[in-house]
Amino acid sequence: MAIYHDKFIEAKVVQQGKVSSGDIMGAFPLDLKRANEILKFYSVKNTGSIEYSDIEHLYKQTDSFRPLYHNCDPDEVIKAIGLLFK
Repeated sequence: MAIYHDKFIEAKVVQQGKVSSGDIMGAFPLDLKRANEILKFYSVKNTGSIEYSDIEHLYKQTDSFRPLYHNCDPDEVIKAIGLLFK
């Protein structure tokens, strides 16, 4: 399931420049602790692409953002995840 989480994170970052644990919980049936773990794991896996903002309590896209998954349309990813997990 991690690939779905990663693709969703990237889609949100591409669309909005940021992603929060609330975004993750809204898309997947997860609690806050697990959503935070997923975001932290992604930030480690894709080092330098997103960084945590203590002020806003979310992850923001960095200037060196590079998606792990290429050829993914953000809108299609978000729509597909909504159909699968809601």
